[in-house]
Amino acid sequence: MIEERRKRHENELHEKYLQLYHNEQCYEELMQMLEEAYQNRPAELRSLDSRREKEPNWYRNRNMLGITMYPKLFAGGLNGVIEHLDYLSEQKITYLHLMPLLKIPQRKLLLLTKRNERSADCRSCRISSCLPW
Repeated sequence: MIEERRKRHENELHEKYLQLYHNEQCYEELMQMLEEAYQNRPAELRSLDSRREKEPNWYRNRNMLGITMYPKLFAGGLNGVIEHLDYLSEQKITYLHLMPLLKIPQRKLLLLTKRNERSADCRSCRISSCLPW
């Protein structure tokens, strides 16, 4: 199945990868790692992959209920989320979209905060200039 996917998306994936990283050798290594990971994937998950390949909009099914969460805020981190999977299952949650798991360096966080503040200032200026008061 991974070979079929690769054939279908090879040109786009290759082009995008080289635009970002400019390294053909690393691209080939990535493809090899993906192949190995798929070959080592448990049979149950490979079967799930096949079913989802046949129904690409599986996540839009009326029986699906997904949530987005920050693991640290929800349960103190990824291990906490794992400990709460039974609870999430009881709530009929069928899939999770986990927000960033990586720690943002303090300097970058400060820059993002300042950028958001500037954006908010600009939005409020533009909006207030359109209002009659």
